Amino acid sequence: MRKYVVAILLAVFWLNTPAIQAAPTKAPIIFVIDTSGSMKAKKLVAVKEAVTQIVNSLQKDQPVGIVSFSEEVFTTLQPTLDFDQALRQIDSLFAVGDTSMYDAVAAAFSISTINRPGQLVLLSDGEDTTSVLKLDELLIQATTAGIPVNAIGIQVAQGQKEILTAITKASGGNYYGVDDITTLIATYREILAEQLDPTAGSTPLELEGELRLNQNVYVEVVLATFAAIILYLLLTNIYRRVRNREQQLARVQTLQKYSYRRVRKASNRVRISITSYSFIPNRVENAIRSRLELIHSELKYETVIRIFIGVWVFLVVLFSLMLHSPVLAIILASALLPLGFNAIINNIRTKQKLKFAEELPELLNILASALRAGLSLPQGLEAYSSDTKGEVAREIRRSISEIRVGTPIDEALMGVAERMDSEDLRWAVTALSIQRVVGGSMATILTTTFETVKARAEIRREVKTLSAEGKLSAYVLIALPIGIFSFLFLTRREYVKVFWTDPAGIFLLIIIGISLSIGWAWMKKIVEIKI
Repeated sequence: MRKYVVAILLAVFWLNTPAIQAAPTKAPIIFVIDTSGSMKAKKLVAVKEAVTQIVNSLQKDQPVGIVSFSEEVFTTLQPTLDFDQALRQIDSLFAVGDTSMYDAVAAAFSISTINRPGQLVLLSDGEDTTSVLKLDELLIQATTAGIPVNAIGIQVAQGQKEILTAITKASGGNYYGVDDITTLIATYREILAEQLDPTAGSTPLELEGELRLNQNVYVEVVLATFAAIILYLLLTNIYRRVRNREQQLARVQTLQKYSYRRVRKASNRVRISITSYSFIPNRVENAIRSRLELIHSELKYETVIRIFIGVWVFLVVLFSLMLHSPVLAIILASALLPLGFNAIINNIRTKQKLKFAEELPELLNILASALRAGLSLPQGLEAYSSDTKGEVAREIRRSISEIRVGTPIDEALMGVAERMDSEDLRWAVTALSIQRVVGGSMATILTTTFETVKARAEIRREVKTLSAEGKLSAYVLIALPIGIFSFLFLTRREYVKVFWTDPAGIFLLIIIGISLSIGWAWMKKIVEIKI
């Protein structure tokens, strides 16, 4: 009980660590870029070059965001420290449509971050034409937002210059006019020197109210907490098992005082307890050993554990490279490893059952021939198991061992039928049990059973052939959305990241998973025909 209490306290301490609760100290810089039709050709190219240079000149801990506007307003990039992504988004901008500048500035004011935007850099070359927001309303927002707007007018008329100047004055920023687009970069450098000096850290914005964690930080904290709890329980289990081993050795050494045998050198098993995998819980060890025994595997338990460790390390490295989150990678690898092991065991077990069903008619035929030749049923079983190999022969050898220790023949064979889930063998054993009660020719009964089982096997193979196309279609239909999602995740992650960053996307992802599961179960039920 104490270890679980300590684990809970550890989780509480982890969640209340000041380093985790700390928020970013620098306020984001938001670039509001005009991408209307009037910005085509050289203007937009010059803007891209200038913004690229200013982003490259910023410090690595300075968040950057992008809002673009034409007929509609697009939050092209939420404030981020990923400058490579910012440069890709800048390069992807293109000019088309009318101008909704007022709506764009208002949208930039309302960007939700832990640190609100420290300042906006507005670029435009034309008059607003399609905004829903009026200029007076925008000026009120600019006055109350407390976020300076530094506007650059690119070859604008006098009226538009006055509008941009009014916006910058209301917000506490500055206006810069550019008549020659070749001087745009120099104008940016002027702003950089006055407002966005990367060598001088931006002043953190003091917020009233409760400090909130960013969603991604919260997820990382939860995953790290679970990882810490699992690590603590694992270390506790190692200590407990090593301590029990020491106590056992101490008792053995005490009893050796009363023994006439030569006292052997003290065992070093305690010192190698970790390398002998004694830190693994008994339940896990017993489960692995039973699963290996179920498929008659020749692999040793220690070998399987070594394979587990190697695969686990590989998955952790792979997921860390893909997800950029070591904690999440450890969680996923730890969850997928037992699932993969069970899937492999179940697959091997299914193949063994199919092979057993194919070999069963041969067993019945040989037993019938042995009975006609004058052999008894146990002699026929022993002759078959010694002369043949395969799943049936292996199970028959096990049943013979049970018969030798006193188990009745029909119970031993019924045990084989239960282990291999063979309906045909159940029928055969039931027929033999009835024959022992009512009498009759056992050879005739086995011959009839052989013919019936053989006919069922032929029908089963024919059905399998005819339903192969349906099974392939089911595999393709289920794998298609998963494959497309995986491809987009690896090549265009920003295109599908809405599925785990937006509540609506998470809800859709859950619905998709449920739908795929229902579809898989439905199609599997359709193509599987039981004989």
